[in-house]
Amino acid sequence: MARRNSKTNNAPRTPRTTPSRKATLGPKRKKWLECLHGEDENAIGRQIDALLWDLRSWSTINDARRWAPQDENGNPMVCGMMHGLLDRCFATTQLVAVRRLCDGSYSIENPRRGVWSLVSLLKDMKENAHLLTRRAMFRAEGLRYDLKSLERDRERVLRARQFGPEEGTAMPSSSSPVELLHTAEQRHKQVDLLAGVANTERSGNDQVRPELFEALRSRLEATSADARDRVNKYLAHAAPPKIRPNSLTSSPTPKAFFTAASVIKETFDFISEVVLGEGYVFFGVELVDNLEHIDCPLVRTEDVPRVQSVWDKTKDRFPSSCRDWGQFVNDLSLQT
Repeated sequence: MARRNSKTNNAPRTPRTTPSRKATLGPKRKKWLECLHGEDENAIGRQIDALLWDLRSWSTINDARRWAPQDENGNPMVCGMMHGLLDRCFATTQLVAVRRLCDGSYSIENPRRGVWSLVSLLKDMKENAHLLTRRAMFRAEGLRYDLKSLERDRERVLRARQFGPEEGTAMPSSSSPVELLHTAEQRHKQVDLLAGVANTERSGNDQVRPELFEALRSRLEATSADARDRVNKYLAHAAPPKIRPNSLTSSPTPKAFFTAASVIKETFDFISEVVLGEGYVFFGVELVDNLEHIDCPLVRTEDVPRVQSVWDKTKDRFPSSCRDWGQFVNDLSLQT
């Protein structure tokens, strides 16, 4: 008889581990919506709000320059200092905003370097596309899945309105089964689109296609490529001429800004409304007159000398270029 290996028999058994609970859509969807619609200043919706507000504001001011009084040479009589600053700051903030929204360098869940951007969100949604099944989406959104039961409720309500409720028949709990049926039908059609299935082949296991998120990401990255390069080569880093693309020699155009903003908003709306079933309003009711005082000068004519004085004094706030450089070096804390 073969001798048993005592070491093998005496080895401690590996304890059984309780399998982790299967991931569900609810918590992940909540995280995605926080990233999109949250109250935090870095939520994607708030980033886009600022992007669109700045673009609309600058475009309005830029067009208003056409109506400004002109000098004898036909040039608009506007303050070059003020409007030059406005143009530079607008271009910078707009480029940076597009770059931020399309930054996919880190995931939204990274504990140290997480990024809330559309590209990072799309990557996370693609990785978790298996959670986005038809039945799970209806459950997470609080919608009734079965259209036939909704149709029965609708018919009962319509009959009750016309003839009164049937004896021994309870009315549906919802006061608007017609609306519930319409909502469920539209949601099923949206899931058909997302899953790429016909309405005659629906299944509770139908899943949003992962390649849809990949296509959205590629479209965003292509649209934002110019802004990304400009930020990387001019704003975040001062790249020397030899490593700057030739395409960056000209200034970005208003059309390019509107194109990027439109693709960003369209992507956000699609993810919010079609994938997650939650709408978001960007252009609400304007409670204030945003053009109030636009027809007023910044300062009165008699106050111009005071403004000139402030401009002149700003030079004195910087060190003189003719200072004693010997004392300057002595004041440095040199490491020996």
